[in-house]
Amino acid sequence: QLGSSLKDERVPKVLGVIYILLAIYLAVSFVSYLYTWKTDQDKVLAFSWEVLFQKDLTVDNWLGRLGALVSNAFFYWGFGLPSSAIIVLLSKLGLDLIRKRPLKEFWNMAKQVLLFMAFASLCLEFLFRNSDFTWGGAFGQSTYIWLSNFIGQIGLFFLLLFTMLIYFVWRFNPNLDNIEFST
Repeated sequence: QLGSSLKDERVPKVLGVIYILLAIYLAVSFVSYLYTWKTDQDKVLAFSWEVLFQKDLTVDNWLGRLGALVSNAFFYWGFGLPSSAIIVLLSKLGLDLIRKRPLKEFWNMAKQVLLFMAFASLCLEFLFRNSDFTWGGAFGQSTYIWLSNFIGQIGLFFLLLFTMLIYFVWRFNPNLDNIEFST
């Protein structure tokens, strides 16, 4: 019985719709977080499911307590602002399921997006480490602290710069034949 229901063409369509709705939910929650994080953070920082059920607790997130908890989890405890890339991933997955496309392209994109999120999180934390807003999230902050202790601030700057240059050369394969160093 279970095997036949998994072959039903409606299952991937329903899952696709759910992923797209989840992406929309996260988008609204994340945009709201950008405006309301200061007023909501003290209420959701120590994550607890009890926050969802407190009758007298009010938050400013446009999607209520759940929106405040979810967005804080992604931004504060996750990858910071680059967590927004999850919206793109969920949308792609939803559309691929609805259109009955193979998921190989999605998995390739997911790997790239996760690498982007990790790198962008570190870069944002490097640039805005003294900001009250968690640009790089807990991932960016912990990675920044470890790397800056390991190779120093200047070493980290060059690591980020060289990583971007290497990615640029790998991705776009520019013609470097005409570069000359005059002496």
